Amino acid sequence: MRRIAAAAMHHKAALTEAKSLVPSLLRDLGQSGEVTAVDDANFIPGRAAAVVLHGRDIGRFGEIHPRILEAYTLVQPVIAFELDVAPLRSSRLGGEKVFPGSGDGEPLR
Repeated sequence: MRRIAAAAMHHKAALTEAKSLVPSLLRDLGQSGEVTAVDDANFIPGRAAAVVLHGRDIGRFGEIHPRILEAYTLVQPVIAFELDVAPLRSSRLGGEKVFPGSGDGEPLR
């Protein structure tokens, strides 16, 4: 697995929801990344962010742009994120594996 992604569609989907979910996921994996505003054509201008971990951009999240919603005939707002898995495989605590599928047979905590 190289990337992890998720999306949610409901009438109240907004950047603030994604902005709380993604850092929570990082914390659960023993990581503490930074979130910075970013322009990305897949998202509404001003409603997207990059996830930076150890100085490296590992993913994006935000509110999906209306042109994409229209292309798929979606009538409610959608938030989404996508993250590179490799930087998430080891925690900052002693390099212990915390992500399933790491190949070392250690159990998920």
